[in-house]
Amino acid sequence: MWAVGFGIVGSGALVGGAGGTDGTFDLAITGGVGSGAAGRFIVAGGVVTMILITASGSYTTAPAFSFGASAGLAGASAPPVLARNVEVGEYFWTEIGAGILGMDNVVAGPVAIDTGVRASAAEVIALIGSRTVGPVAITGSVGGTAITNTSVYYWPGSLSHGRNRRQVACCLC
Repeated sequence: MWAVGFGIVGSGALVGGAGGTDGTFDLAITGGVGSGAAGRFIVAGGVVTMILITASGSYTTAPAFSFGASAGLAGASAPPVLARNVEVGEYFWTEIGAGILGMDNVVAGPVAIDTGVRASAAEVIALIGSRTVGPVAITGSVGGTAITNTSVYYWPGSLSHGRNRRQVACCLC
C-alpha cells in the first residue's frame, strides 16, 4: 500500500497581471511536495487569459505557478487547485519496470494497493484501442426490412447475459 498523491486539476482565481508579451508559453510549476505537473498559459493584450494543465503530476503539498516565460509580465497569479488523480474504488496503471505496467486499486484513505496484475505497455494500448468507446446506434431488421433508430443506443461494455438471454442497457436520447 502507498499513499496516493493529488494532481493539479486547474487553478483558482486568475489575476492576469499586466505588461506581458503576448503568446502561448510553458507554465513553470515550482515548490510544493511532488512532481510531474506541466502546463501552458496564454497572454493576450499583455495579460494572462488562460491556464491549461497538460499533466496533473502527483503532489502532497501544492506547488506554485510562475508566469515568468512571458517577458515583462508583472502581477499575474493563480493558485493551483489539487484534487485526487484517481477516486476511491477506481484503478490505474503505473510503470513498475521498463515497459511493464502494474494495476493498482485506490481504497479508503486514499491509498493504492498493488493488484498484482501486470502487462506490457503495448498490451494495455492494444486493449484500450480494441474497445468501442461511446454509444452505438441500434440497428436490425423486421420481416427482412432493415431498420435503424438513431435515438436508441447501447453502450458496448454494458452487454451481459443471464439465463440464455441478452440484456442491453439503452438510453433514449
